[in-house]
Order: sequence, then C-alpha cells, then structure tokens
Amino acid sequence: MHSFDQAALALNEDWGTHLDGKQIQRWAEAMGRVVVRRREQEVEAYEQGHRPASPVNASALLVIGMDGGRVQTREKQGENGSRWREDKVSAITSYLPGDGTPEHPPTPLVTTYVATMEKTEAFGKLVHVEAERRGMRQAATVLVMGDGGNWIDPLSERERLHDRRIVDYYHAAEHLHEAARAALGKDTPESRGLARQLKDALWDGELDQLIATLKTHAERLGPPQACDGPDHPRRVLATNVGYFQTHRHHMDYPTFRGKGWPIGSGVTESAVKQFNKRVKGTEQFFGFYDVHADCLDGLFRKRKRLRELFEAFRRLRRCYPGKKLFVIMDNLHQVHDHPRFLALLKRLRIRPVWTPTEASWLNLIEAHFGALKRFTLANTDDPSHAVRRRRVYRYLRYRHRRVGTQEHRLAGIRSLSTNNLESH
Repeated sequence: MHSFDQAALALNEDWGTHLDGKQIQRWAEAMGRVVVRRREQEVEAYEQGHRPASPVNASALLVIGMDGGRVQTREKQGENGSRWREDKVSAITSYLPGDGTPEHPPTPLVTTYVATMEKTEAFGKLVHVEAERRGMRQAATVLVMGDGGNWIDPLSERERLHDRRIVDYYHAAEHLHEAARAALGKDTPESRGLARQLKDALWDGELDQLIATLKTHAERLGPPQACDGPDHPRRVLATNVGYFQTHRHHMDYPTFRGKGWPIGSGVTESAVKQFNKRVKGTEQFFGFYDVHADCLDGLFRKRKRLRELFEAFRRLRRCYPGKKLFVIMDNLHQVHDHPRFLALLKRLRIRPVWTPTEASWLNLIEAHFGALKRFTLANTDDPSHAVRRRRVYRYLRYRHRRVGTQEHRLAGIRSLSTNNLESH
C-alpha cells in the first residue's frame, strides 16, 4: 500500500482532497483493467484483419526499440517468494534522419511506448499493433534497435517489423571492453589499448579485422573447458567471438551513420527506466578528496555494504602510509556508525570527523561531487553502468592532469593491490 498512500498524499496536497491510499488503489486497478482489456481487443481485431488507423503523414524514419528489465510487483511469486518479475518494453520513435555529419544527427520527433510482463510472443503482437498505429507500413524506413538479446531477432522476424536491424553501438562496445579484459587482464594498460583498437575497428565497420583479433586471443587461451565459469576469460572470449559473428551484419555503423540513422538505443533505455528498475540495478561511488593536495578520486562498487566500505577504506589507508588520517563523512546510520566499521577505522588509525545531521554540505568533497556530476552525468542516458563508470574515471584523470595530481598516491587508489590492504 505504500505507493498508493504516497499517491493519495500528493493528490490531496495538489487538489485539496481527503483521499486515502485504498481509494487510489481501487481507481488505479480499475483503470488498469480497462486499459488492458482495450489493448487485448486491439490485438484481437488485428488478428482478424482490422488494422489500427495510421497517421496521415508518413514518417521518413521509424525506429522500433526493444529491451527488457525487471519490475517490482506487490505480490510475491515463485518458489523464492520474489516480488521481481521480468518485463519487456518497446519505444517506437519517428525521426528526421540526419545528413550523415556529426553537426546534423537524426532528430527524434514522437515516441510512444508498449510494455508487458507477458511472454515474448504476446509482447511481439503488442509491438506490431503499435507499430501499425505509428505508420510502419507507410514509413520510408523502419529500423529495429536493441542489444543482442536472443529474443529480439526472432520476434522482429516473426512480426516482420524491420527493414534493417541495428545492434546498439554502445552495447557492442561494452562487449569489446569485456573481451579485452578477458584477453589481457582486468584494468591493465594492455587491455585498455586493445579495447581502444577494437572500438576503432567497430566504429569504422572493420568487422573482419575485429573478429580476427578476437579469434587470435581466443585461440591463444584455448577453447572453454567444462570447469570454466561464465566469467572465465576463455568462455568470455568464445562468447564474444560468437556474438560479433552472429551480429556482424547488424553493425555496419559507417553505413548507418551515413544514412543519418541513430546507432544507439538511448530512447529505449530511457523508456525501460520509466517502467521499471534496470536489471543492472545501481552502483555506489566511494569518493575521497585530499583537501591539502586538491586531489579527488574514488572507486565504484555495486553496493554500499560494510564489505565494500571496508575495502575502500583499506585502500585509502594504503595511499597514506605512516600518516594519521582524519576523514570527514556524514553519520549514515547503520553504516558509518556501525561498530565493526568504527573498529576498522581504529585499527587503520583513521579518525572519523562527522558532519552535523542534514549538513553534509559542510564536507568539501560535496562541491567537487557537484562538478563531477555536471561533467559526467548531466543530460546523459547511458546504456550501462560500465559506460558511465568509464566516463567518471576519464573525468578524474582529466582533473588530475589539470591540477597536477597524477602522481599523488590517492590517484592510484583503484590500481592498488588487494593483498595486505591493512598494512599501514
């Protein structure tokens, strides 16, 4: 009931009413049943040969984006009693094509959405009806955009949705970073250089060269073994060789750009967020700012539990061997004031300095977080956390160069060995 109660409070404040959460729940569920029934009737009518009305003006370019996510429901389901269920979302957008130059990219016009927790076949019919309504038959060009999910291509072919299929460039680039780390080690200069080389080949449409490079590294490590887990370098490389071989005709990015077509699925990624929580969840940035050296750096972790907090502060301790440290932080309940965390700080000879409640802005790092957010997060809609993470790290490297803190020990906090982190 919590969300309905919150909705009632918001409506009462705006409208001056005295509604309660139960009333809102009854109305919302009744309206939902009406919408679902209307949508089912449209699908039934289309299957009987009655197409929905199309727009008078045909689109020059219609892009059908598809992606999946997870949505939290009220009822627990399954053997594990989880409230999370998978859903599928489509964003159908009309575009004015660009002219093939960076100065005049494709311009999105109108976007409509379809989403369901039903199976792929039912989702495909919903997408087809909405695409018909948006003028799929009249559009000069229809593209299907998405990642390399193994359900998108069969759905698109079954429903005959597209003239061309495009794999989102940024998802493909993520696969290359993953493959480079598998080939030459995680976060090594060699793997970063290989990732840049592969991304250049991808951008330039040199798929033969790209696949040959991946095959060379895969053959060097050998075929996957039965005991290899999904993250083992051999299996990661083998999987990515197959991925790029399967989708090579969907990655002709120079041709796509030349026609003025979009090559990223940002509109669809944004739609997924409107309907649900992303599958990948959130990430936490553990940031540290040396007020004496004007040095800002930090590291990302998937969660902010005691385990991740311990690792971050052990790394911080290694950056300042033999020195007494005073760390200013807020008094986050049950984390920063946890007895185990306080005991770790004492063992590391780190003295916490708490900001007053609701006054964390007194901490100097907050001002630098504001600049970091403006440079890296404002007006963005990243396809994955890894893309955003790399942009934040690029900004931190840029800041080190501007301030002259490249050689400061804090600037290397992410590259510290995780062995003997408590030595100080």
